[in-house]
Amino acid sequence: MSLPFPTIFRILCASAALLGLVACGGGSGDASSQNLATDPAPALPGLTFGANPTAVSDGQSSTLNWSATNADACTASGDWSGIKGVSGNFNTGPLSADATYTLNCSGDGGGVMASVTVVVDTNAANATSVQLSAADAGVALNGTTTLTWSSQNATDCSASGGWSGTKALSGSEPTIPISADTTFQLNCNGPQGNALAITTVSVRVASLAWDVPTQNTDGSTLTDLASYKLYWGTQSRQYPDSLPIGDPATTETVLELAPGTYYFAITALNTAGVESSYSNELSKVIL
Repeated sequence: MSLPFPTIFRILCASAALLGLVACGGGSGDASSQNLATDPAPALPGLTFGANPTAVSDGQSSTLNWSATNADACTASGDWSGIKGVSGNFNTGPLSADATYTLNCSGDGGGVMASVTVVVDTNAANATSVQLSAADAGVALNGTTTLTWSSQNATDCSASGGWSGTKALSGSEPTIPISADTTFQLNCNGPQGNALAITTVSVRVASLAWDVPTQNTDGSTLTDLASYKLYWGTQSRQYPDSLPIGDPATTETVLELAPGTYYFAITALNTAGVESSYSNELSKVIL
């Protein structure tokens, strides 16, 4: 008996992957090869990278903040080192001399690099700094949260990422409805330099898409595709929850989920009810 070949999967914001799922906004997959015929041209990566504050007194520390787009990994060099996530923050620890931090992020579309220097200065008490936080780290699909910020020794602040425009030196503001993981950035300038703060709000969804399979596992043409079945659970390779997808023309779905870590796989079924093996597994953390 010929089994339907597992479908070709991709996430809505990434390239296709054969027998694999790829997570958008914090997930991971183990795709085995690429479906190059349907891949769009890879987008160029972007990087926002800053320190908060950029000047400190002897023995004080600063916090590095960064957010990369269209990147898979980042590598640190200069006065720090190692592999870094595509977004995050890092405390420098006590500094006794000026330190320069460089970050190189890369993806299918190429690489991007940025550097920031933290200066040890006797006038650091006047250094610019800024704090930015979200009331909720995760929201439901199209949900909102409130951003709160404050600054010190700043003359002006401007927003970028998931919001924009000139902002007051301190305040709070509700976000617009959030439909995808969104990073909010706030850059404040002052007489002693600038400072950057970043916070990310995740959407409690897993957005999956797939290409229609065309072959059985024996290489014959698949002519009787009937449906799909999406599986998930909170432990790897254990899927107590499932969702039948009855229309074989359907190529995407969105699951709203409570906070936690989830694992996903999907299968294809023919008109006789014969089900393919599982796809490669996807995991995603819902905040």
